[in-house]
Amino acid sequence: QDVLQVQAPERFRRAYPELYAQLCKMCQESMDTRGIRHNTLVLRYLPTVDNLVSNLDLLTKYPLLQKGGKLLEGVPTFIIAAGPSLDKNGHLLKECAKRGVLFAVYSSNSAVAYHGAEVDRLFCIEGMDTSDLVKDSAHVRGGATCLTAHRGNFNTPFPQHTFCSSNPAFAHMMKRLGGEVLHYGNSVATAAAEMGAALGSKTLVFLGQDLSYPGNRVYAKGTGRDHITVTIEGDTILRSDV
Repeated sequence: QDVLQVQAPERFRRAYPELYAQLCKMCQESMDTRGIRHNTLVLRYLPTVDNLVSNLDLLTKYPLLQKGGKLLEGVPTFIIAAGPSLDKNGHLLKECAKRGVLFAVYSSNSAVAYHGAEVDRLFCIEGMDTSDLVKDSAHVRGGATCLTAHRGNFNTPFPQHTFCSSNPAFAHMMKRLGGEVLHYGNSVATAAAEMGAALGSKTLVFLGQDLSYPGNRVYAKGTGRDHITVTIEGDTILRSDV
């Protein structure tokens, strides 16, 4: 484990306590950033590239989703995430399905089934095999899985399409393949929203897309993960399942 030790004379620390505290904070932030870069580039980015290359043959089986057109023009798109706030409005999902289309993320799949609604398209970008989240899929009409996702996530009982992110490392390849890219960063809910907009939908409604941890909870009821909680200590967030 890397350790950065700040050494300063006692005389300096007494004379400039605020400056010393600021220096320590800057060093800590530098170490945190280094860890983030390692997690992003080594633990996530490289496997993502490997997944893309190994999944190319799947294009013969799962067609690329095409942007453009007016398929959803005038049709609201409801993006269903798995945050705890879904507990409050989950009972409205069946009504939402009557008024528009339901795009859900893998982690919210069980919750949608829990509330008795059907999913028009289930989105996945996960680099790990999360196919266990879609074992209950009788309510799912179709899936959309990123080419950079784990190959196991394509093994579903419902029909699949695929897509790719706008990451410069992939965009050129997608252009050569005749496919479009989605601008969504690392958020699967944003990928679903991007697809809805690309298909002509002007009304995008997010449900369960929490930008916080209400009651220190992470997931909504019905997800099978609603027991997971977080402990917040300053700028640090600790999950109970890690």
